[in-house]
Amino acid sequence: MIIVLKVNEWNNDGTFDNGILIFCIDGNFFPKEIVTSTLSYEVPLLKKNLKKVTVNKELYSMQKNKAFAEIYNMTFPKDIDVDNDYRFDITPQSFADNDCY
Repeated sequence: MIIVLKVNEWNNDGTFDNGILIFCIDGNFFPKEIVTSTLSYEVPLLKKNLKKVTVNKELYSMQKNKAFAEIYNMTFPKDIDVDNDYRFDITPQSFADNDCY
């Protein structure tokens, strides 16, 4: 589940639509703390990123923790000579700013 809530008190002129963006996965909420999200930027980008996620039967049949580790290592490889594979990265900027991938 994705929760999006504009907080009017965080917006002086309506330009950025600041608010809260939260993912609920298996009953766990991410990020763990409330952070300000620029909804006018992050929501459209999230929609775009969700459309680009590819099907990978091998990854999707793994245990969750192992699949996450595989996807994380593809997206952010330790070896700088290996290209990043961002197909599975849907991380909103406000999450990444708080080390929540």
